[in-house]
Amino acid sequence: MIGFSQGGLIARYIAQDCPIKVRNLITVGTPNMGVTDTPLCSVTELSRGLQALCSLVNYASKSIVYKDFLKNFSSTGYFRDSDNLEEYLAKSTFLTFLNNEVAHEKSSLYRDSITNLNSATFI
Repeated sequence: MIGFSQGGLIARYIAQDCPIKVRNLITVGTPNMGVTDTPLCSVTELSRGLQALCSLVNYASKSIVYKDFLKNFSSTGYFRDSDNLEEYLAKSTFLTFLNNEVAHEKSSLYRDSITNLNSATFI
């Protein structure tokens, strides 16, 4: 299985959680630890106007990302507000479970998957 960007997170979820056996998993550009800014805004060579706009967009994103009305949007599932980890751990709908950052009913299964992943040979 191959996953690119957010697709890599979904592929990893399938490999870890679904009953089908995934023999090989390749991810490219996958935000395994989440994203903290709007992707375009992480580019350092932006004009002052775009930097100001990005600051505004990132501020707005961080203030609403964990609100209940947004919890079913895909991008909120892999947003990781490193400035507000308590709210991230309490309200994230996907990434905290996938990365085994919070206790859940499949914690031991995920721990075994991560152990197997860490012991894999990468070429």
